[in-house]
Amino acid sequence: MRLPFKKTPCNNCPFRKDCLKGWLGGERMEEILKEDSFICHKTAYGADKEKRQCAGHIHIKKESNVFYRVARAMGFDMSIGKTEKLFENEKDLIKHHKR
Repeated sequence: MRLPFKKTPCNNCPFRKDCLKGWLGGERMEEILKEDSFICHKTAYGADKEKRQCAGHIHIKKESNVFYRVARAMGFDMSIGKTEKLFENEKDLIKHHKR
């Protein structure tokens, strides 16, 4: 069985260190981080069967992301690749997105 999540961050993932500074605004990023899961922005508006959980959100939230937590409890490998490109903590991520 293949789970619907991105295994690596997309090229313009808002959780990447090299994404456009101030892109979302700090308040919007804070809202996203409060969510218990987050759909990748590249798949959010497609058909339900094409939607995928965001690799960046899974990486930074880990056990606070309900999709990650349930998948791990069921024994699925939730490894995310290219994590060196992602922010490691919420504080720096929010600061990057502040305008």
